Amino acid sequence: MVMKKIQDQIYSYKFPYTNIINKYKPFIIEKYSEEFDNRVKKGQPFSDFHFQDTDFTNEICPSLENIVKNNWYTGNVLVKQGLRVYIQTDNYFTSVFHSHEHLLGSIACVFYVNIPKEGGEIEFEYSGNKGPNGYNQIIKPEEDTVYFFPMWLPHRPLPHKDKNFNRLCFNWFYCCETRAQHKYFGDRW
Repeated sequence: MVMKKIQDQIYSYKFPYTNIINKYKPFIIEKYSEEFDNRVKKGQPFSDFHFQDTDFTNEICPSLENIVKNNWYTGNVLVKQGLRVYIQTDNYFTSVFHSHEHLLGSIACVFYVNIPKEGGEIEFEYSGNKGPNGYNQIIKPEEDTVYFFPMWLPHRPLPHKDKNFNRLCFNWFYCCETRAQHKYFGDRW
């Protein structure tokens, strides 16, 4: 499948990850919850949990890397990042604009499991929403769809209203030695 350009600097790609994640969902939720509880006890902030070299990351990450290699000019991979997971509920969520430009990398990717019916979108902010060219783009995620964007693009998850519902958000970063350039659209990140 060819990558679809949604908006400036945002691309989607169909990828059947839901069945893979569902196999490991109890493990993912258990590890996330343990770390969340440990951080709360210590009074430390917590947003996402980093999974590296697990069975599910070993099933998903190579496919994401291949999607990038097929669609971008990137140079060599510097480090493999694994996956970060953020679990959002109707009572617990963080919804602030942020970017990942502080991390070593060029391409960010996000995808979701358990997408709520009401809310749970991702919002992107262009040009700091300043001046005549600033604007926001809100996307309602679809399962088995990954969304790629540059690490420097501000974004935030929006809250959802579905009661007693866990939305799992996965983040993946492609760290390469050069700025990535899309092979078909020409955008350079």
